[in-house]
Amino acid sequence: MRNFDFSILAAITDNLRNRYEDGFPVLKELIQNADDAGARRLLFGWHPGFGAGAVDHPLLAGPALWFLNDGTIKPGDLASLCAFGINSKAADAATIGKFGLGMKSVFHLCEAFFFVAWDGQAQHHECLSPWNPTIHPDWEQETARDWAALAAEAQAHIGAAGADDGAHWFLLWLPLRQKRHLRKLDGDFTDPITQRFPGDRPDQELAFLRESDLALHLAEIMPLLHHLTRIEAVSAGADLIPTFAATHRPPTLSYRPD
Repeated sequence: MRNFDFSILAAITDNLRNRYEDGFPVLKELIQNADDAGARRLLFGWHPGFGAGAVDHPLLAGPALWFLNDGTIKPGDLASLCAFGINSKAADAATIGKFGLGMKSVFHLCEAFFFVAWDGQAQHHECLSPWNPTIHPDWEQETARDWAALAAEAQAHIGAAGADDGAHWFLLWLPLRQKRHLRKLDGDFTDPITQRFPGDRPDQELAFLRESDLALHLAEIMPLLHHLTRIEAVSAGADLIPTFAATHRPPTLSYRPD
């Protein structure tokens, strides 16, 4: 696990409260991140979690939102992503590039997040947390089984989406905040980054994903993007996200049964 400087925790909390809106703006920022990476496709969906017996990391056992794109990943991009929270300049999108606002806004939904990337030759992965490792030591170890589970999800979806050859992809995995995530090993509890628990209350906290005009809003964004030609919501057997695709040039919508 990669940890940021501990002071960034307070900065993230303040920024979420004063600068970065929750709900649809989070999705919009992640769409912009994918477009900045030169992605042509972005898929996103809800996942129930792998279950404690299928993975080793406790944050992977519970529900998550995931975002998968076929953008190009460069070594400098990965370094920027892993360092975006080091100092106060992280509030400046120009300083941290394509991962700026999107990566800060995701903390509306989670206490830490994972990414897995394939650059055409090698896999890169990391779990990123703003928490001091002494507070959540059980989050500090990821195993080969954890990364294999996430990579398998990416491969399944990128293939189903008809990507050319899977030459490069980037998976962002957001373990949806639950109250159990606040419990430390000594039995005490931490304060959450923000008082939202989409892992416990998806009907309330993720309501923006079920709004009837979500697909229309995404279709309206498409002409403003430089690279993305398709945004697709993928159902995972739950009534949290309608299954649809928004397509560029001209912007169109299509729905398909789950």
